[in-house]
Amino acid sequence: PRKRDTREVNETKRNHTIGGIIMYNLISKSNLAVESILDVVARNRGVDKGVITSPSPKSLIHYSKLNYMNEAVQLFEEKMLYTQPNIVIVVDSDPDGYTSSAILTMYIHKNFPHAKVTHLFHKGREHGLTKLVVKQIEELGDRTNLLILPDSSSNDYAQHKYISSELNIPIIVLDHHETDKVSEYAIVVNNQVSEEYTNKSLSGVGIVYKFLQALDDNYGFNDANNYLDLLALGNVADVMNLASEETRYLVYKGVEKISNDLLKEFLNQNKVEVVCPHTLSFNVIPKMNAVIRIGTEEDKRELFEVMIGKEGTFYNTRRKANETLAYKMARESINIHKKQNKTKKEYVAQLKETIESQGWHKNSIIICLNTANMDKSLTGVLASSIAEYYRKPSMILTYSEKSGLWSGSYRGIDSVLPDTKEFLRSLGRFEYVEGHAQAGGVGIKQDNLKGIFDVIGEVLETVEGETLIDVDFSLSVDHVKPSIFNELARLEKHWGKGFEQPLFHIHSIKVPTNKIYVSTGGMVDFTVNDVKFTQFVGDVELISLRKLQDKEVGLEVVATLGVNNFRGQPNNQAIMKAFQ
Repeated sequence: PRKRDTREVNETKRNHTIGGIIMYNLISKSNLAVESILDVVARNRGVDKGVITSPSPKSLIHYSKLNYMNEAVQLFEEKMLYTQPNIVIVVDSDPDGYTSSAILTMYIHKNFPHAKVTHLFHKGREHGLTKLVVKQIEELGDRTNLLILPDSSSNDYAQHKYISSELNIPIIVLDHHETDKVSEYAIVVNNQVSEEYTNKSLSGVGIVYKFLQALDDNYGFNDANNYLDLLALGNVADVMNLASEETRYLVYKGVEKISNDLLKEFLNQNKVEVVCPHTLSFNVIPKMNAVIRIGTEEDKRELFEVMIGKEGTFYNTRRKANETLAYKMARESINIHKKQNKTKKEYVAQLKETIESQGWHKNSIIICLNTANMDKSLTGVLASSIAEYYRKPSMILTYSEKSGLWSGSYRGIDSVLPDTKEFLRSLGRFEYVEGHAQAGGVGIKQDNLKGIFDVIGEVLETVEGETLIDVDFSLSVDHVKPSIFNELARLEKHWGKGFEQPLFHIHSIKVPTNKIYVSTGGMVDFTVNDVKFTQFVGDVELISLRKLQDKEVGLEVVATLGVNNFRGQPNNQAIMKAFQ
C-alpha cells in the first residue's frame, strides 16, 4: 500500500458505492497471454526470479560475521569442561522461541551428553527475563553454570547485570530482536547489531543455528544441518523476509527434508501434501501458537519435550489404539486450536458489542479496552479479528495495576497504514511498541491514553491523498480462468513474506444478494463462474448486502486466488481482502 496525492486520483480506479472505495494501483502492466504470473510478481516485488526459484548456498553468510560469536563459543567450551555442567535455557513463548531452544537442546543432548539442561517456561505469552523467570533462576542458585537465552533478552540490561553480578551466572544471548545497545553483562550474539552480518531477516532459530555451526567447527562435529526443518518453521512463524537470499536458502533446505517427528505429525494430521512456507503458515503454525497461547503449562512443556525428541506411547481409550507422543501432541494441538477459535468467537461477539456501543469503531484506529477480563493470551488473535472485521488497525488493551500500563496487542491493515508499528511509535505516547510492522505488542500509561484518539486523528489527517492497494493484475471476472488457478497452485511453494502471493483486482462481478451466504461465525462467501469468493471474517458492509432482498449487486474485489482442497475436493477460491 502507498499514498497517492489527490491530484492523481483520476488516474486510478475510484467508485463510490456500497462498501466504500477501492483505490487500487496496478503495479505494472502485464499480459498473461505472453507473461507468466511468476515473472510479473518477481518484477512487481523487485526481486530476482532466480533468488526465488533457485536459492543458492553462495548466499550463506559465515557465522564469524556475527559479533561476539567467538566469545560465546569460548564460554560454552569452558563450561563443557565441567564434569556435569548445568545449563539453563529459557524457552521463549512463541514458535521461534520453541524451535530456537529445541535445536540448541537437541544439539547439546547429542554432542555433550554429560551436560544437564534445565528449561524454564513462561506462564503466559511473555518474553525474555520476566520477574517470574528471574525468580526461577534465583531458586536454582549456584547450581547454574551457564544461562542461555535463545530468541530473546537483548534488551534485558538490568536483568543481565543482576544475574551476572549478583548471582554470578554467565549469560549467552542468541537473538535477532532490535536493541538500542549491546549489554555489558552478557555475551550478545545478534544479527541486528552485527554490521558485517548483512542479513537482518534471520530469526532467533537462525542465530542459534549459526552458533551450532560455530560449535561444529570448534569441535569437529557435523550436526548443525540436521535441524534445518525446525529452522524453516521458526523463520516462517516469525514472519521473516523470505526474499532475503540467505533466509530463503535455509528455509528451502529445511522444507526439503522433514526429519522432526512432531513436525511430521503436524503435517500428516493437517493433510499437508506440499511442505512450503505457505502451508506451514496456514496448517501448522496456528496450531502450535494455540498451545502456546491457551494450553496448560503441561501442554506447553509437552509440546516442547516432544519437539526435542521425547518418545513413548499413549493408549487412547477413545480410539482404542496406541499413539506415539508425537501423534498425541499433534492431535491435541488441533483440538486446542479448535477450542481457541470457539473462545475467540465468543470474545469477538462481546468486543463488537462494546466497540459499537462506545463508538470506538468510528475512530481511525480501534483501541478496545479489555475491561471484561478476557484471556490476555488471546489479545493478538482478537485484535486480528477486530481489524479484519472493521478493516481498521486495532488494539486490544488490558490494564495492569502492577505495571500501571494498558498493554496488549496491535494488528494493522496494509491498505490503511503500511507500517502500523512505526506509526504508533511516531505518536510518542506509548511506553513501548514492539514486534512487526502489522503485528506486535504495546504498552501505554493511563494519562497518555487520554486524548489518544484525537492525536491519532490529527496525525492521520496530515497524510494527504487516499490509500492505494497495490495489485498485480486487474481482470474481469470472466477472464479469471481455471488456467490461472492451475498456475498459482504450481507456484504455491514460492510464496512467503517478501514474495507474497499476487493480489488480483477482479471487476464486473454480478451476484444476487440471496446467493451471498453468511455463516454463524461471520464468514461470507458467494460463487460466480465456479469461483468461490470468500471472506473469513466478513466485512460489516459486505454482510449488510445479504439483507437486501432479491437484488443483484455489482461488485469488484481485491483478492488472492488459489485452490482449496476441502475434504479432498479441489475448489477454485478467491480470498477477498477488500471490496466495493
